[in-house]
Amino acid sequence: MYVLVKSPAGRTTRLRVHPSDTVHAVKAKIQEQVTLVFNGVQLDDNLTLADYNIQHESTLDHQEKMKIFVTETVAVRTITIEVNRLDTVNDLRAKIQELEGFPKAQQCLVFANKRLDDGNRTMADHNIGNESTLLLVLLPCIPRGDMMQIFVKTLQGKSISLKVGSLDTVDSVKVKIYKMKHAPYPKQQRFVYAHRQLEGSSTLADCNVQWGSTIYLIYRLGCCDTWPAIVQGVLFCCSRTSSIGVP
Repeated sequence: MYVLVKSPAGRTTRLRVHPSDTVHAVKAKIQEQVTLVFNGVQLDDNLTLADYNIQHESTLDHQEKMKIFVTETVAVRTITIEVNRLDTVNDLRAKIQELEGFPKAQQCLVFANKRLDDGNRTMADHNIGNESTLLLVLLPCIPRGDMMQIFVKTLQGKSISLKVGSLDTVDSVKVKIYKMKHAPYPKQQRFVYAHRQLEGSSTLADCNVQWGSTIYLIYRLGCCDTWPAIVQGVLFCCSRTSSIGVP
């Protein structure tokens, strides 16, 4: 069978395909990095044309990627992100979390002086186009669980006192450190406690962090190959001093 692929400029390409072809295989025929849309639905690379009930002479819309700029207000940094017009606000928040480490729940996005509160609305719904600029305001984390005081210690020996909740996530604590301007953005921070690295989505209770515990903060370097060696060095020093992981 044949399908028609229509570009944003109105150019139509006729492709010979099979219902069992995946969306990824169809994109390979076009030989471009694109997003395909059928009946307003963005197509998943791993699904087949049959999965979407795409039949002979169906028309697929060809959505080109675009770049937008997100200015984060704590350090006044501008982040460049690749999106397409059918990405939702929630999709954008997920991309920001992946790139920067800011939890989705703490992201307040603003465009054209309006908060983008509805996570299901798309870039097109908000008239966000190529090279549009959004503001990202980091919302405070409301402590959850039992309140406690912990300490975060840097490799330079600086000790930072924090009041947190036992059900706060590791990522939310990293945001606190960032907003206090003690460290780079959360994606560049690594926490070590009780001889192990802490996962960002875990709560402090999950990690057995208690009142008075000390967590070590390490900055991630640009070269990922050096990172494991740095962590091992910190763990070695911690094991010798026995100063980490003791509530």
